[in-house]
Amino acid sequence: MQSVTRQSFILWGVVALGLGCAYVVGTSIGQASDVPFDILSNLLTATLAIIAFVSPRSGLYIVVFQAMFTDEFKRIAVTQSTASMELVITVLIGPLITICAIHASIFMKSVVFRTLKTDASYWFFQLVIASLTLGMIVFGEGDMSARGQFAANLGLYLSLLPIIPLLFPTMTEWRKYIALQVLLVLPSAIWGIKQYFYGFTQMEWSYALSGISKAHYASMITGGEHPRVFGFLGSASAFGCMGLYATYALWQIFLAKKYKVFYFISSVVLMVAVVCSTQRTMMLLPFIIMISYYLMLNKRRTIIFYVLILSLLVLGIFSSKYLLDEGLDKINSMIETDSEWGSTVLKVNTFSDRLKGWEQLSDPATWSLFGTGASSLEEYEEKGGHDLVNKMLIKVGIAGLLPVLIFITVVLTLLHRIVWSAPNQILRKEGAFLLACFVPTLVMSIMGGGNLNTVPINLQIWSMLAGVLIFRKQYGINPWKSAEIQSSKNVGA
Repeated sequence: MQSVTRQSFILWGVVALGLGCAYVVGTSIGQASDVPFDILSNLLTATLAIIAFVSPRSGLYIVVFQAMFTDEFKRIAVTQSTASMELVITVLIGPLITICAIHASIFMKSVVFRTLKTDASYWFFQLVIASLTLGMIVFGEGDMSARGQFAANLGLYLSLLPIIPLLFPTMTEWRKYIALQVLLVLPSAIWGIKQYFYGFTQMEWSYALSGISKAHYASMITGGEHPRVFGFLGSASAFGCMGLYATYALWQIFLAKKYKVFYFISSVVLMVAVVCSTQRTMMLLPFIIMISYYLMLNKRRTIIFYVLILSLLVLGIFSSKYLLDEGLDKINSMIETDSEWGSTVLKVNTFSDRLKGWEQLSDPATWSLFGTGASSLEEYEEKGGHDLVNKMLIKVGIAGLLPVLIFITVVLTLLHRIVWSAPNQILRKEGAFLLACFVPTLVMSIMGGGNLNTVPINLQIWSMLAGVLIFRKQYGINPWKSAEIQSSKNVGA
């Protein structure tokens, strides 16, 4: 009883401190001649972090909201005040601070107050993720600032993978969490459709012209006549999340017992947004996921799936030189069209950067034991540093790449064993679908540059994968044991 009272005292003390700070900041804003967006952003970030600290479950909902709308607030702040990189960092750091507040709350409640039960696997997960994040900072590309940003966006969102099963311990709660993501991404989907048919607003053009965002400047100013839409998200790459959300909504039309009308409307809007994105990968993703889902329903077909993946990768590597020399030009000449949409979607020139990296993989000199190294960014790009495999071969060689590939293989094996051990057919199908969403995205990220550090794709993919861990925990599945034995036990129970 005393520990609960002490916990409440500390938690509400933090709230009181936050309210006091909010009063001071609010007073300074009220006395300013114009709205200082950096102060306003700090106030909002601090308030949401306090809420996340008091209630980490609410913090997970806040992270979804921030992931979907922080970039739009950033554009407003930059165009309505003095444009600076410091202001951009101040705005974009908000979701990361919220995640840190969730971590702090879980630590306090589980270690200090012991009111939240966490097992050893949770802390092991977080230790592995922290080690991976540290590795990204040490061995990443670019200066320390760029490496830190990359590691934070990938590592902190990855750390949500064990947090989501801890705070949403049942599949019902998890499904509601994913439904919230689908709901909050709809405004971006609708705005992206508007951007495609009616063009960008003056504010969006002003933001691109400011040069603060290299992605926006390259896409809208120097990227040609038809820049890709991005909705309220940070870039056209981030808009790629629509493909996976659209596929999930379509899946739920047939699977969900509730909200079928919501998922039907969402799937229509999201599929239209997918078409308007003019991104080939995003348009192919629903088909890739459904084929992968069919192949992942049992062990034999799962083996066929990975054999096909490896065969396609080998074929892509050894045909890359031909495609770069003449294949892409022949393909482009065969698919010429007068349609603006068709010319944007069907042209395959943008695939050349990936092929340059794949061509390097066919060179034996690339496969050095401890890395070939690169003295400059230009040399790094010349060596094909566009995908994760080439990046690791340049930085740490086979000695660094091999343990990572072994780790990924072990993790994927355990995930499949969890799905095969599901207590009923419905959960087995749902688990297979979630892995069908995750594995192709992982492969494309490893071999194509990837977007696992792009918000909200990182939130999306780790939230989806968390569903597999939740029904493992909910139904007591041990992936180290035989799937047949566990299935028979569940049936008997």
